[in-house]
Amino acid sequence: MAKRDYTQEIATALRAGFYQNLSFKLPDPDPILAKLGHRQEIYAQILADAKVCACVEQRKAGCLSMLWDIKGDEASADAIEIIRQAMQRLGMPSLISEILNAVLWGFQPLEVMWEVRGGLTLPARVIGKPAHWFCFSADNELRFLSVDHPDGEELRDRKFLLAQHNATYINPYGEKLLPKCFWPVMFKKGAWKWWVTATEKFGSPFILGKVPRGTDQTEIAKLDESLQALIQDVTAVIPNDTAVEIMDGQSGSSASAPHRELIEQCNAEIALAILGQTLTTEVGSTGSYAASKTHNDVRADIIAGDKRMVEETLQTLVDWIYELNWSGSTPPKFSMWDEEDVDKALAERDKILTETGLKFTKSYYIKSYGLAEDDFEITEPQESQGAAFAEAPAKAHLTGVKRPFNAYTYQLDGAKISDFGKALIAVVDRLIDEGQGYEDVRQSIETAYPQLPTDEMEEALARAFYVAAIEGRL
Repeated sequence: MAKRDYTQEIATALRAGFYQNLSFKLPDPDPILAKLGHRQEIYAQILADAKVCACVEQRKAGCLSMLWDIKGDEASADAIEIIRQAMQRLGMPSLISEILNAVLWGFQPLEVMWEVRGGLTLPARVIGKPAHWFCFSADNELRFLSVDHPDGEELRDRKFLLAQHNATYINPYGEKLLPKCFWPVMFKKGAWKWWVTATEKFGSPFILGKVPRGTDQTEIAKLDESLQALIQDVTAVIPNDTAVEIMDGQSGSSASAPHRELIEQCNAEIALAILGQTLTTEVGSTGSYAASKTHNDVRADIIAGDKRMVEETLQTLVDWIYELNWSGSTPPKFSMWDEEDVDKALAERDKILTETGLKFTKSYYIKSYGLAEDDFEITEPQESQGAAFAEAPAKAHLTGVKRPFNAYTYQLDGAKISDFGKALIAVVDRLIDEGQGYEDVRQSIETAYPQLPTDEMEEALARAFYVAAIEGRL
């Protein structure tokens, strides 16, 4: 039997004949572009709509309001600072906004312009380029539609970043939101046109002129001119045998209601497409509070997805910078977070451990809470319930303890106990060395010593077991 190669891809679009009659350029599966024969430029007109523009800005604001930083191990601290400064020079708000355009167009190419600065290769600019200038090959690789290569020109390595919104193998062009707004915007334009017409027709008084039968057409034309002047100038001269009746145009105001309702419905569809939810579709039976909560939850999920897309795109840039200038350790990590995003559970755990005498380093707080080094200073803790542990010798700090279960012996070194107690410590120490875990040691000590000799020893061992349990969990 021939040896099989499991490293090669078998099921590809070309081998399946999916694009057999086409060029090597993968077609955009957008149904609107395919049906109407338009190019992607048609969607630029959609962005001119006030509702679309407002919803896009609202969606982008979720990520643009976030903080960001570059994090990594202490060994690459110098590299992290250089990369952080390089990213700041790029103008992060504008760059993040460009990346978020992938939500509108399905994908967003960004060209990286490199420069040599201080002996290092760093990005000078990152420029978002129009999506309709690019296509994808049958292998889902980004290609530039140049004059010399109408089917797509192969791109250089580390030259173009690519942000994609919900892209799949069969559709690397991603999921566009602008096509979902196309028909609501088109219908809304028509509704506005007819609403203006109805307003012009019924918003002013309607003047009816009556003339005797058989009146000459010339006289009728003169009367019509006089009535039109009456509407604008409020004065007119007419023959004394002609009747003029002024009708209230407000009676036809209800004719504009369908246009207004259509515009409101189109705006709701636009908000639904871009923001994922609109309160006008929720406040019917659930109530305003429940609808508002649902709206915020859906928006938070959408912002989280946009955040991941931005982080993945900029992480690629960070990887490129690191690979071009350094080697060895893992590249730093680009991360974004909301200013109010604090891990409450982590903070409560750290508070409990600090009260027992455990001290955290500055680098721990920087990595765990996203703080800058000059944002805080570490001071000695105030007197608390764990003050008894603070009185123990310096070697009692658990950061230097190799075996967590031996920590209790250090807590007892400074205690005034009897010789019997010291012998007891030696026995307990041996049981800990031979134990297979916290619970096993506890049961061994209880079996060996059903009744502890003194209250002092009982309290000391209780403290020791608590410290050992915390260190074991860490």
